[in-house]
Amino acid sequence: EIAGNTLMFDSAKVAFNSDVLLTAATTFKGTCELNGNGHALKFDADGSLCIAAGATLTLNNVIIKDITDRIFYCAADTAKIIFNNVII
Repeated sequence: EIAGNTLMFDSAKVAFNSDVLLTAATTFKGTCELNGNGHALKFDADGSLCIAAGATLTLNNVIIKDITDRIFYCAADTAKIIFNNVII
């Protein structure tokens, strides 16, 4: 479980070794990567991913569960989300 009021990653690479439950609003700055290693990324009511202006978030090899229309948020037109081998 990744918890807290808000989380921020800046130019980070994160790899999962099990399913992850995101319970916080999470912001990504710079160039970031989440590698699920085939595991699930799940969201509770407070979990979301915000990509900051000019940032890129690459999601690799992950299963995204409990998705709603408020899970992904790009803070500006210059924010990018890249999906590689992602199951939604």
